[in-house]
Amino acid sequence: MGRPRSFDTEAVVHAAMLTFWQQGYEATSIRDLEAATGLAAPSLYGVFGHKEGIFTAALQHYIDEVIGAGVSATADHGLAGIRMMFASILAKDPDLPLGCLLAITSTEAGALGADPRGVLAGGLDRVRTVLRANLRQAIHSGSLDPDVDVPATGDALLALYEGIQVLLRSSPDHVDVAAIAGPVLDRLLPAPPHPTMP
Repeated sequence: MGRPRSFDTEAVVHAAMLTFWQQGYEATSIRDLEAATGLAAPSLYGVFGHKEGIFTAALQHYIDEVIGAGVSATADHGLAGIRMMFASILAKDPDLPLGCLLAITSTEAGALGADPRGVLAGGLDRVRTVLRANLRQAIHSGSLDPDVDVPATGDALLALYEGIQVLLRSSPDHVDVAAIAGPVLDRLLPAPPHPTMP
């Protein structure tokens, strides 16, 4: 029998997640991961196989713990939920890295294998699904123009959300999230047309 692990795998994955989130996949070295997790490379490789395996686990952890919690809070709220999602960009814990790990990973997807790209696609789809559900709910409640193209608008909102995260990461002192998102949301989320008077 092998010797049982003497470390908390979830804590290791969480530490790796924060490191990748701060630095990105390419810029993070095994030495960085050793420093962040307190484990030597052989122990990390023994559990995850290679750097990409560590990253895949870290990205899934981010989706489950960060994206999952944030998205769940905005689900089933219609237009208010969509605006809540954008407001949450500014409400994030200041001790966490800037931006979104999904957005950061999207810019490096060409350097990644099939496993992390699949996890990335699943994370983006998780956000997209909630956006589309909130759009449909808004149409059903009468607060959104029923002619809105839900799939296309959901994709546009996802692109806006992730794009703001990239800008915020690269130029945090020059990005006014409300000024960017407000007018775009107003155009993407039109109210139903008023009935014509007889």
